[in-house]
Amino acid sequence: ADSLSWRAVNASGEAPERVMGHSSLALGTNVFVFGGQQGRKLLNKLYSLNTVSWVWQRLNPANLPCARAGTAWVAARSAGARGGPMVGYM
Repeated sequence: ADSLSWRAVNASGEAPERVMGHSSLALGTNVFVFGGQQGRKLLNKLYSLNTVSWVWQRLNPANLPCARAGTAWVAARSAGARGGPMVGYM
């Protein structure tokens, strides 16, 4: 039987910077991290971590939502972030 435990991994690539209020989603073998804030600055950066190769990658899709924190992810056939304070709110 599998045991649930935490372990440190040595990930490489372009990892996200330290933020608060970000959202994350595990989908398949990837973990996605979006947005968040640093102080009063809201971010709209999107990163993925491949949990097989342990490589981070910054993603730059054409339809990235505006900067926000406190979002929620929804995954069906694709993933999207909804909600959260947006630029100009704070």
